[in-house]
Amino acid sequence: MSGGEGIEEAARRLRLEVWKKIADLPGDAVALGHNADDRAEGFMLRMMRGANLSGADSLREVRKILGLTILRPLLSLPRKEIEAFLLRNGVRDWRHDSSNDDEKFRRNMLRSSVFGAIRKRCPSAMRGIQISLECISEDTDFIEAEALRIFNGISDSAAFTPDFFMRQHPAMRARLARLWLSERLGRDFIPSFSLLKRIEEETSKIIADPSSGDKFLIPLDGEHFLQIANSPFIITRGKVKPAEISAKWDWRNRREKKFMGCMLSVEITEIRPDAGTLKQTNCACFDADRLPSVLLLRTRRDGDKILPFGGRNGATRVKKILSAVRSNKFKDSNAIVLLCSGGREILWICGIRRSGAAPITDKTAKFAVFSIAQF
Repeated sequence: MSGGEGIEEAARRLRLEVWKKIADLPGDAVALGHNADDRAEGFMLRMMRGANLSGADSLREVRKILGLTILRPLLSLPRKEIEAFLLRNGVRDWRHDSSNDDEKFRRNMLRSSVFGAIRKRCPSAMRGIQISLECISEDTDFIEAEALRIFNGISDSAAFTPDFFMRQHPAMRARLARLWLSERLGRDFIPSFSLLKRIEEETSKIIADPSSGDKFLIPLDGEHFLQIANSPFIITRGKVKPAEISAKWDWRNRREKKFMGCMLSVEITEIRPDAGTLKQTNCACFDADRLPSVLLLRTRRDGDKILPFGGRNGATRVKKILSAVRSNKFKDSNAIVLLCSGGREILWICGIRRSGAAPITDKTAKFAVFSIAQF
Protein backbone atom coordinates (compact mmCIF):
# COMPACT_ATOMS: atom_id res chain seq x y z
CA MET A 1 0.00 0.00 0.00
CA SER A 2 1.19 3.50 -0.76
CA GLY A 3 1.30 6.11 1.99
CA GLY A 4 -2.04 6.90 3.58
CA GLU A 5 -3.99 4.21 1.73
CA GLY A 6 -6.38 1.87 3.48
CA ILE A 7 -6.76 -1.77 2.45
CA GLU A 8 -9.93 -1.15 0.41
CA GLU A 9 -8.43 1.85 -1.39
CA ALA A 10 -5.22 -0.06 -2.18
CA ALA A 11 -7.19 -3.07 -3.48
CA ARG A 12 -9.29 -0.78 -5.67
CA ARG A 13 -6.19 0.89 -7.11
CA LEU A 14 -4.50 -2.46 -7.82
CA ARG A 15 -7.62 -3.84 -9.53
CA LEU A 16 -7.77 -0.80 -11.79
CA GLU A 17 -4.06 -1.17 -12.63
CA VAL A 18 -4.55 -4.82 -13.64
CA TRP A 19 -7.67 -4.07 -15.69
CA LYS A 20 -5.91 -1.22 -17.51
CA LYS A 21 -3.12 -3.61 -18.51
CA ILE A 22 -5.66 -6.14 -19.80
CA ALA A 23 -7.75 -3.57 -21.70
CA ASP A 24 -4.83 -1.71 -23.24
CA LEU A 25 -6.11 -1.25 -26.82
CA PRO A 26 -8.46 1.50 -28.05
CA GLY A 27 -12.05 0.35 -27.68
CA ASP A 28 -11.20 -2.33 -25.10
CA ALA A 29 -13.42 -2.66 -22.03
CA VAL A 30 -13.59 -4.78 -18.89
CA ALA A 31 -16.88 -6.62 -18.25
CA LEU A 32 -17.79 -7.45 -14.65
CA GLY A 33 -20.50 -9.77 -13.33
CA HIS A 34 -22.24 -7.53 -10.78
CA ASN A 35 -26.01 -8.09 -10.62
CA ALA A 36 -29.06 -6.23 -9.28
CA ASP A 37 -28.61 -7.71 -5.80
CA ASP A 38 -24.99 -6.52 -5.68
CA ARG A 39 -26.16 -3.05 -6.66
CA ALA A 40 -28.78 -2.85 -3.89
CA GLU A 41 -26.35 -4.19 -1.29
CA GLY A 42 -23.59 -1.84 -2.38
CA PHE A 43 -25.93 1.14 -2.34
CA MET A 44 -27.04 0.41 1.21
CA LEU A 45 -23.47 -0.16 2.42
CA ARG A 46 -22.27 3.13 0.99
CA MET A 47 -25.26 5.03 2.36
CA MET A 48 -24.38 3.65 5.79
CA ARG A 49 -20.90 5.14 5.33
CA GLY A 50 -22.28 8.56 4.40
CA ALA A 51 -21.65 8.52 0.63
CA ASN A 52 -23.21 11.00 -1.78
CA LEU A 53 -25.21 9.68 -4.74
CA SER A 54 -22.13 9.21 -6.93
CA GLY A 55 -20.48 7.12 -4.24
CA ALA A 56 -23.61 5.24 -3.21
CA ASP A 57 -24.56 4.30 -6.78
CA SER A 58 -21.04 3.40 -7.89
CA LEU A 59 -22.16 0.26 -9.73
CA ARG A 60 -23.43 1.31 -13.16
CA GLU A 61 -23.87 -0.46 -16.48
CA VAL A 62 -21.22 1.64 -18.23
CA ARG A 63 -18.59 3.69 -16.47
CA LYS A 64 -15.27 5.28 -17.32
CA ILE A 65 -12.59 5.52 -14.64
CA LEU A 66 -9.30 7.16 -15.64
CA GLY A 67 -9.83 6.22 -19.27
CA LEU A 68 -10.86 2.61 -18.54
CA THR A 69 -14.31 1.52 -19.73
CA ILE A 70 -16.09 -0.83 -17.32
CA LEU A 71 -19.21 -2.74 -18.40
CA ARG A 72 -21.70 -4.45 -16.11
CA PRO A 73 -24.15 -6.20 -18.47
CA LEU A 74 -25.93 -8.17 -15.71
CA LEU A 75 -26.69 -5.22 -13.45
CA SER A 76 -30.45 -5.24 -14.11
CA LEU A 77 -30.83 -8.97 -13.37
CA PRO A 78 -31.38 -10.43 -9.87
CA ARG A 79 -28.96 -13.15 -8.79
CA LYS A 80 -31.69 -15.82 -8.75
CA GLU A 81 -32.66 -15.10 -12.36
CA ILE A 82 -29.05 -15.47 -13.46
CA GLU A 83 -28.68 -18.77 -11.60
CA ALA A 84 -32.01 -20.05 -13.01
CA PHE A 85 -30.87 -19.19 -16.56
CA LEU A 86 -27.62 -21.09 -16.05
CA LEU A 87 -29.44 -24.15 -14.73
CA ARG A 88 -31.90 -24.13 -17.65
CA ASN A 89 -28.96 -24.17 -20.01
CA GLY A 90 -27.13 -26.99 -18.26
CA VAL A 91 -24.51 -24.83 -16.55
CA ARG A 92 -23.98 -25.96 -12.99
CA ASP A 93 -20.29 -25.29 -12.47
CA TRP A 94 -19.97 -21.88 -10.85
CA ARG A 95 -18.15 -20.87 -7.71
CA HIS A 96 -19.66 -19.91 -4.36
CA ASP A 97 -17.40 -18.01 -2.00
CA SER A 98 -17.98 -19.52 1.45
CA SER A 99 -16.98 -16.22 3.09
CA ASN A 100 -20.23 -14.77 1.68
CA ASP A 101 -22.11 -16.81 4.31
CA ASP A 102 -20.30 -15.18 7.24
CA GLU A 103 -22.59 -12.48 8.68
CA LYS A 104 -19.80 -10.82 10.63
CA PHE A 105 -19.23 -8.93 7.36
CA ARG A 106 -21.73 -6.12 6.80
CA ARG A 107 -22.51 -6.99 3.19
CA ASN A 108 -23.37 -10.57 4.14
CA MET A 109 -25.51 -9.34 7.03
CA LEU A 110 -27.42 -7.06 4.65
CA ARG A 111 -27.81 -9.82 2.06
CA SER A 112 -29.06 -12.44 4.48
CA SER A 113 -30.82 -10.67 7.33
CA VAL A 114 -31.97 -7.32 5.92
CA PHE A 115 -32.74 -8.04 2.28
CA GLY A 116 -33.75 -11.58 3.19
CA ALA A 117 -36.43 -10.18 5.50
CA ILE A 118 -37.55 -7.67 2.85
CA ARG A 119 -37.97 -10.42 0.24
CA LYS A 120 -39.96 -12.51 2.70
CA ARG A 121 -42.33 -9.76 3.87
CA CYS A 122 -42.55 -7.72 0.63
CA PRO A 123 -41.65 -9.90 -2.39
CA SER A 124 -42.13 -7.02 -4.85
CA ALA A 125 -39.94 -4.60 -2.88
CA MET A 126 -36.67 -5.62 -4.53
CA ARG A 127 -38.08 -4.70 -7.93
CA GLY A 128 -39.11 -1.34 -6.50
CA ILE A 129 -35.61 -0.83 -5.12
CA GLN A 130 -34.16 -1.71 -8.52
CA ILE A 131 -36.37 0.88 -10.25
CA SER A 132 -35.39 3.52 -7.68
CA LEU A 133 -31.71 2.77 -8.23
CA GLU A 134 -32.14 3.13 -11.98
CA CYS A 135 -33.76 6.56 -11.44
CA ILE A 136 -30.98 7.57 -9.04
CA SER A 137 -28.42 6.45 -11.61
CA GLU A 138 -30.00 8.71 -14.26
CA ASP A 139 -30.00 11.67 -11.86
CA THR A 140 -26.41 11.01 -10.87
CA ASP A 141 -25.31 10.70 -14.49
CA PHE A 142 -26.76 14.15 -15.16
CA ILE A 143 -25.01 15.72 -12.13
CA GLU A 144 -21.68 14.13 -13.06
CA ALA A 145 -22.00 15.16 -16.72
CA GLU A 146 -22.64 18.74 -15.60
CA ALA A 147 -19.61 18.61 -13.28
CA LEU A 148 -17.46 17.31 -16.15
CA ARG A 149 -18.75 20.09 -18.43
CA ILE A 150 -17.78 22.71 -15.85
CA PHE A 151 -14.41 21.05 -15.26
CA ASN A 152 -13.62 20.84 -18.99
CA GLY A 153 -14.55 24.52 -19.28
CA ILE A 154 -11.70 25.51 -16.99
CA SER A 155 -8.98 26.83 -19.30
CA ASP A 156 -6.10 25.86 -17.04
CA SER A 157 -5.19 25.06 -13.44
CA ALA A 158 -4.98 28.80 -12.66
CA ALA A 159 -8.77 28.97 -12.86
CA PHE A 160 -9.29 26.54 -9.97
CA THR A 161 -9.28 29.16 -7.22
CA PRO A 162 -11.05 29.52 -3.86
CA ASP A 163 -13.58 31.92 -5.42
CA PHE A 164 -14.31 29.54 -8.31
CA PHE A 165 -14.68 26.55 -5.97
CA MET A 166 -17.04 28.21 -3.49
CA ARG A 167 -19.23 29.69 -6.25
CA GLN A 168 -20.24 26.16 -7.23
CA HIS A 169 -23.26 24.33 -5.84
CA PRO A 170 -22.21 21.93 -3.01
CA ALA A 171 -23.19 18.98 -5.23
CA MET A 172 -20.74 20.26 -7.85
CA ARG A 173 -17.91 20.91 -5.38
CA ALA A 174 -17.63 17.24 -4.44
CA ARG A 175 -17.48 16.13 -8.10
CA LEU A 176 -15.15 18.94 -9.19
CA ALA A 177 -12.79 18.22 -6.28
CA ARG A 178 -12.64 14.56 -7.31
CA LEU A 179 -11.98 15.42 -10.98
CA TRP A 180 -9.31 17.99 -10.16
CA LEU A 181 -7.52 15.91 -7.52
CA SER A 182 -7.63 12.76 -9.68
CA GLU A 183 -6.12 14.63 -12.62
CA ARG A 184 -3.33 16.11 -10.49
CA LEU A 185 -2.53 12.88 -8.62
CA GLY A 186 -2.75 10.66 -11.71
CA ARG A 187 -5.15 8.21 -10.09
CA ASP A 188 -8.79 8.06 -9.14
CA PHE A 189 -8.97 9.96 -5.85
CA ILE A 190 -12.29 10.08 -3.99
CA PRO A 191 -12.26 12.83 -1.34
CA SER A 192 -13.94 11.86 1.92
CA PHE A 193 -16.77 13.86 3.45
CA SER A 194 -14.48 15.21 6.18
CA LEU A 195 -11.83 16.19 3.62
CA LEU A 196 -14.40 18.11 1.56
CA LYS A 197 -15.66 19.92 4.65
CA ARG A 198 -12.08 20.81 5.60
CA ILE A 199 -11.46 22.20 2.09
CA GLU A 200 -14.65 24.27 2.29
CA GLU A 201 -13.79 25.57 5.78
CA GLU A 202 -10.28 26.70 4.84
CA THR A 203 -11.41 28.09 1.48
CA SER A 204 -14.12 30.14 3.23
CA LYS A 205 -11.47 31.62 5.56
CA ILE A 206 -9.39 32.72 2.58
CA ILE A 207 -12.40 34.33 0.88
CA ALA A 208 -13.44 36.10 4.10
CA ASP A 209 -9.98 37.69 4.49
CA PRO A 210 -8.05 37.45 1.19
CA SER A 211 -5.34 39.85 2.35
CA SER A 212 -4.42 37.78 5.43
CA GLY A 213 -1.66 35.91 3.61
CA ASP A 214 -2.80 32.66 5.21
CA LYS A 215 -1.91 29.33 3.62
CA PHE A 216 -3.45 26.03 4.63
CA LEU A 217 -1.93 22.63 3.92
CA ILE A 218 -4.45 19.78 3.93
CA PRO A 219 -3.04 16.24 3.84
CA LEU A 220 -4.42 14.06 1.05
CA ASP A 221 -2.38 10.93 1.67
CA GLY A 222 1.03 10.07 3.09
CA GLU A 223 2.96 12.36 0.74
CA HIS A 224 0.61 14.85 -0.96
CA PHE A 225 -0.95 18.01 0.43
CA LEU A 226 -3.50 20.43 -0.97
CA GLN A 227 -2.37 24.03 -0.51
CA ILE A 228 -5.16 26.59 -0.18
CA ALA A 229 -4.30 30.29 -0.30
CA ASN A 230 -5.45 33.45 -2.08
CA SER A 231 -4.27 31.91 -5.34
CA PRO A 232 -5.08 28.81 -7.43
CA PHE A 233 -5.16 25.49 -5.60
CA ILE A 234 -1.94 23.51 -5.87
CA ILE A 235 -0.73 20.12 -4.69
CA THR A 236 2.57 19.91 -2.86
CA ARG A 237 4.59 16.82 -2.18
CA GLY A 238 6.85 15.79 0.67
CA LYS A 239 6.86 15.24 4.39
CA VAL A 240 5.35 18.61 5.17
CA LYS A 241 3.74 19.09 8.53
CA PRO A 242 0.27 20.61 8.04
CA ALA A 243 -0.83 23.54 10.13
CA GLU A 244 -2.42 22.48 13.38
CA ILE A 245 -6.02 23.55 13.94
CA SER A 246 -7.45 23.95 17.43
CA ALA A 247 -10.41 25.50 19.23
CA LYS A 248 -11.44 25.92 22.85
CA TRP A 249 -14.81 24.57 23.94
CA ASP A 250 -16.77 25.95 26.89
CA TRP A 251 -18.81 22.76 26.92
CA ARG A 252 -20.84 23.44 30.05
CA ASN A 253 -22.40 26.57 28.51
CA ARG A 254 -22.24 25.58 24.83
CA ARG A 255 -23.43 22.03 24.29
CA GLU A 256 -22.53 21.83 20.59
CA LYS A 257 -19.32 22.66 18.75
CA LYS A 258 -18.57 22.53 15.02
CA PHE A 259 -15.01 21.54 14.27
CA MET A 260 -13.26 20.13 11.18
CA GLY A 261 -16.45 19.14 9.37
CA CYS A 262 -17.86 17.44 12.45
CA MET A 263 -20.45 18.30 15.07
CA LEU A 264 -19.42 17.53 18.64
CA SER A 265 -22.08 17.63 21.32
CA VAL A 266 -22.37 16.89 25.01
CA GLU A 267 -25.28 15.86 27.21
CA ILE A 268 -25.00 16.43 30.95
CA THR A 269 -27.28 14.12 32.85
CA GLU A 270 -27.76 12.63 36.31
CA ILE A 271 -28.90 9.35 34.77
CA ARG A 272 -26.17 6.81 34.15
CA PRO A 273 -25.94 5.97 30.40
CA ASP A 274 -26.89 2.44 29.46
CA ALA A 275 -24.33 -0.18 28.44
CA GLY A 276 -25.13 0.25 24.74
CA THR A 277 -24.26 3.95 24.82
CA LEU A 278 -21.02 3.29 26.69
CA LYS A 279 -19.91 0.80 24.02
CA GLN A 280 -20.45 3.17 21.08
CA THR A 281 -17.15 4.47 19.69
CA ASN A 282 -18.75 7.75 18.59
CA CYS A 283 -19.62 8.47 22.25
CA ALA A 284 -17.49 8.93 25.35
CA CYS A 285 -18.80 9.29 28.90
CA PHE A 286 -16.94 11.04 31.73
CA ASP A 287 -17.59 12.17 35.28
CA ALA A 288 -18.74 15.74 34.58
CA ASP A 289 -17.56 17.10 37.94
CA ARG A 290 -14.00 15.89 37.30
CA LEU A 291 -13.61 17.71 33.98
CA PRO A 292 -12.43 21.32 33.56
CA SER A 293 -15.01 23.81 32.30
CA VAL A 294 -13.03 24.56 29.15
CA LEU A 295 -11.70 21.79 26.93
CA LEU A 296 -9.54 21.92 23.83
CA LEU A 297 -10.22 20.41 20.43
CA ARG A 298 -7.39 20.06 17.93
CA THR A 299 -6.08 17.93 15.12
CA ARG A 300 -3.72 15.24 16.30
CA ARG A 301 0.03 15.74 16.38
CA ASP A 302 2.82 13.31 15.68
CA GLY A 303 3.89 12.00 19.06
CA ASP A 304 0.49 12.39 20.72
CA LYS A 305 -0.12 9.82 23.44
CA ILE A 306 -3.19 8.73 25.36
CA LEU A 307 -3.71 6.59 28.46
CA PRO A 308 -6.49 4.37 27.06
CA PHE A 309 -9.49 3.48 29.18
CA GLY A 310 -8.89 0.00 30.55
CA GLY A 311 -5.32 -0.01 29.25
CA ARG A 312 -2.66 -1.79 31.27
CA ASN A 313 0.49 -0.87 29.40
CA GLY A 314 0.67 2.84 30.12
CA ALA A 315 0.42 5.64 27.59
CA THR A 316 0.01 4.59 23.96
CA ARG A 317 0.76 6.58 20.83
CA VAL A 318 -2.39 7.87 19.16
CA LYS A 319 -0.89 6.92 15.79
CA LYS A 320 -0.62 3.28 16.92
CA ILE A 321 -4.27 3.22 18.03
CA LEU A 322 -5.41 4.71 14.73
CA SER A 323 -3.38 2.22 12.69
CA ALA A 324 -5.11 -0.65 14.53
CA VAL A 325 -8.58 0.64 13.59
CA ARG A 326 -9.66 -1.09 10.38
CA SER A 327 -12.62 1.00 9.31
CA ASN A 328 -13.83 4.22 10.89
CA LYS A 329 -15.04 7.42 9.23
CA PHE A 330 -13.23 9.54 11.84
CA LYS A 331 -9.89 7.85 11.17
CA ASP A 332 -7.73 9.99 8.91
CA SER A 333 -4.69 12.22 9.15
CA ASN A 334 -6.94 14.96 10.57
CA ALA A 335 -8.19 12.85 13.48
CA ILE A 336 -9.63 15.07 16.22
CA VAL A 337 -8.56 14.83 19.84
CA LEU A 338 -10.32 16.30 22.90
CA LEU A 339 -8.00 17.51 25.65
CA CYS A 340 -8.02 19.30 28.95
CA SER A 341 -7.61 23.04 28.35
CA GLY A 342 -3.89 22.88 29.20
CA GLY A 343 -3.43 20.75 26.09
CA ARG A 344 -1.43 18.02 27.81
CA GLU A 345 -3.91 15.26 28.63
CA ILE A 346 -5.93 13.70 25.81
CA LEU A 347 -9.39 12.71 27.00
CA TRP A 348 -10.73 11.23 23.78
CA ILE A 349 -9.60 10.40 20.26
CA CYS A 350 -12.96 11.52 18.97
CA GLY A 351 -15.00 8.68 17.54
CA ILE A 352 -12.20 6.19 18.20
CA ARG A 353 -11.05 5.68 21.80
CA ARG A 354 -11.46 7.44 25.16
CA SER A 355 -8.88 7.73 27.90
CA GLY A 356 -9.09 6.63 31.49
CA ALA A 357 -9.39 10.22 32.73
CA ALA A 358 -12.44 11.31 34.76
CA PRO A 359 -13.95 7.81 34.80
CA ILE A 360 -17.52 7.26 35.92
CA THR A 361 -17.89 5.41 39.22
CA ASP A 362 -20.63 4.53 41.68
CA LYS A 363 -20.06 7.98 43.22
CA THR A 364 -20.53 9.90 39.97
CA ALA A 365 -23.36 12.44 40.32
CA LYS A 366 -23.33 13.96 36.83
CA PHE A 367 -22.44 12.24 33.59
CA ALA A 368 -21.00 14.11 30.60
CA VAL A 369 -21.77 12.14 27.43
CA PHE A 370 -19.80 13.49 24.47
CA SER A 371 -20.61 12.43 20.90
CA ILE A 372 -19.32 13.20 17.43
CA ALA A 373 -21.02 13.10 14.02
CA GLN A 374 -20.13 14.30 10.56
CA PHE A 375 -22.30 16.99 9.00
